[in-house]
Amino acid sequence: MALASPEGDVFEMMAGRYSQGMPNFGVYLQGHAGDTIRVDRVGRPPEFVKRPALTLGLAVQPEVLRGLANHPGFRGRGLLGRFLYSLPKDLLGSRKTNAHPVSNVVKAIYVTNVKKLLALVPDEPVAGESIEPNTLRMDSDAQREIREFAAWIEPQLAEYGELGGMTDWAGKLVGAVARIAGVLHCMECVSKGAGSGKPWDEKISGDIVKRAVKIGRYLIPHARAAFAEMGADPMVEEAKHVLRWIEGKGVETFTKREAFEGTKGRFRRVTALEPALDLLVAHGYIREAESPERKGPGRKPSARYEVSPFLNASAPK
Repeated sequence: MALASPEGDVFEMMAGRYSQGMPNFGVYLQGHAGDTIRVDRVGRPPEFVKRPALTLGLAVQPEVLRGLANHPGFRGRGLLGRFLYSLPKDLLGSRKTNAHPVSNVVKAIYVTNVKKLLALVPDEPVAGESIEPNTLRMDSDAQREIREFAAWIEPQLAEYGELGGMTDWAGKLVGAVARIAGVLHCMECVSKGAGSGKPWDEKISGDIVKRAVKIGRYLIPHARAAFAEMGADPMVEEAKHVLRWIEGKGVETFTKREAFEGTKGRFRRVTALEPALDLLVAHGYIREAESPERKGPGRKPSARYEVSPFLNASAPK
């Protein structure tokens, strides 16, 4: 089953619109993983969906994302970690107002290949056995490519790694890339029509996995942006807090000690402030200036930061 929508109403249903405010998204979790769904009914035998397969395609406004991480269970139970996110640049103000439609040739090829995919059926079962899904397999090059991608991702999942703040999503990325490779493989098999035309008769190639990995790498910064919109990355929220303090003060330079004094309602120790400052440095909002040398005894001078002139130029006067 597939659910495709340009709106975010499905999140309101998940949050409990029709279940007295109780979160109700088990079917989405099980449909993604293929786990058996059991529905118990009063006075009736339970109903089962043994191998659910659910696809969600949502094209929503960024506003829908804001606050999703605050819904009970959405983050903790792994719902938000199952989506693949893409936040394209807003083209309003620069769109082509008289764009050419998709050509009839492209449209015809697309329709033909989608119908071929829908026409695929599992191989006939052996007498007395039930129908089982066919398995897609990778050749040796494909296996090497997916292992290399997994090895690249793994260190970033550590507590202080690049993806340490969103392991619920990034920890599933290698599996998602493997699924994408399977989809690309199926599409290529039906479009070329080589061999039997059945994707499970051909192994997934290394080139296919390379393309899937390229998509996976594209998804990483978009997921970061999406989780930031949801308020799901604590480090990003802390950096925003410091940034608001800088903008409010309107300073051109400041010391780490001054930033701590101005934000210690949020940060109990200077060391807790440092990751937020590092993130602002990494994104070009501030940069660390050369600290003056200490003369004589006493405490080492606090690190000093310079504020980007572009930030001050855009601040409200």
